[in-house]
Amino acid sequence: MKMRNGFVSNSSSSSFVILGEEVELSDLDVNDLNNNLYSYIADPQIDGGEGTMYALIDTPEMLELMKRAQNHEFENGYGDMHVYRAWYYAYDWSDETIDRDKLPKKFKMFLGTAQQGSPFDDANEFEQMLDGSY
Repeated sequence: MKMRNGFVSNSSSSSFVILGEEVELSDLDVNDLNNNLYSYIADPQIDGGEGTMYALIDTPEMLELMKRAQNHEFENGYGDMHVYRAWYYAYDWSDETIDRDKLPKKFKMFLGTAQQGSPFDDANEFEQMLDGSY
């Protein structure tokens, strides 16, 4: 039997890992986005075919967009999205190492399959995907 120790991917998806904790989107405001210790990542529950569309919430525009999606303002996406305060995140092509000293004593690991076409940090593209005009 062959075993693979790394991530598994194909042409349309890639593995995704988040080290952090799940938080409520309604608890976030613009001031939270200015923290250098962690990032916020949303899973707006858009069906990407072979993976999830993840969003990096790093601008006021993306934060507002994700809140609108959670309030069912779009054709695509669902209100039960997951939002993570991430101390570390990576796709399978990332070659970074984790500095354990920067991680909190308690955190969870979230694994997923990310759609490679996901507009991870582009609020305009994400809005097009959510309203069905992409």
